[in-house]
Amino acid sequence: MSLAVGSEHFVQKVQENLGVRGIGRGIVATGDAYVLRESSETYEANFDPEKSAYNAN
Repeated sequence: MSLAVGSEHFVQKVQENLGVRGIGRGIVATGDAYVLRESSETYEANFDPEKSAYNAN
């Protein structure tokens, strides 16, 4: 997910303004623009069951 797109300076400022929320974001050069991206791991869900199925017996 892209959080900001523009010049390198603009993207760095957006990352700074995010404060601690900007720490895990990476700046990637794409042609003549820069992109502040959020890692895809942020959106991966852990759907593994934490406990076994309930047994009423």
